[in-house]
Amino acid sequence: LGAGKSRLLSAIFGVTALAGGAMFLGGRPYRPKGPAEAIASGVAMAAEDRHRSSLMPPAWPGHSLSATISLPHLGKWYPHGFLVGGRERREAEQAITRLGIKAAGPLASIWSLSGGNQQKAVIARWEAEPSRLLLLDEPFQGVDVGARHDIIRAIRARTDRATLIATSDPEEAYEVADRILVIDHHVLRPAADGAALSSAIQGISA
Repeated sequence: LGAGKSRLLSAIFGVTALAGGAMFLGGRPYRPKGPAEAIASGVAMAAEDRHRSSLMPPAWPGHSLSATISLPHLGKWYPHGFLVGGRERREAEQAITRLGIKAAGPLASIWSLSGGNQQKAVIARWEAEPSRLLLLDEPFQGVDVGARHDIIRAIRARTDRATLIATSDPEEAYEVADRILVIDHHVLRPAADGAALSSAIQGISA
């Protein structure tokens, strides 16, 4: 905690600016001026605090499961400003099946769902459109074991994009990742293999 993982993901998504260095996406220079430019480049992000960053308040319009999924895509799906509920419902129904979201239906309030199912809905938002890179900050926070397995399965099922996960739990990283980098006081360390990470976990536990 405090190592800089969330700030790194925010910079990749264009929320904050880099202090220095350069980023490349698909071999080309990449430096978004904001989230809209990042999304247009095929980069999506689910931030650490889904309640503040990803969900509409319960008293506001747009707090249903279907609206939660469609929110960042409204301009693309409805370029003329007329919302068509049918598409939103279809996307939500597909997400319910694909991610195993436990909800009364597409129009269920997102606030009626458990934490794990809320997180699935946030991930389903970025499953609804093609992307090149998905950024997930602490995606398993407040998520039960069953929902975590569903999320991991969904992540691995997508072979058309890369997923970068930031977690403060070494064991969690060991479970989900193909490649692991350690960020320590805002400095990225070399990739860790399984043996190296096991040693790191033991050191932290000690």
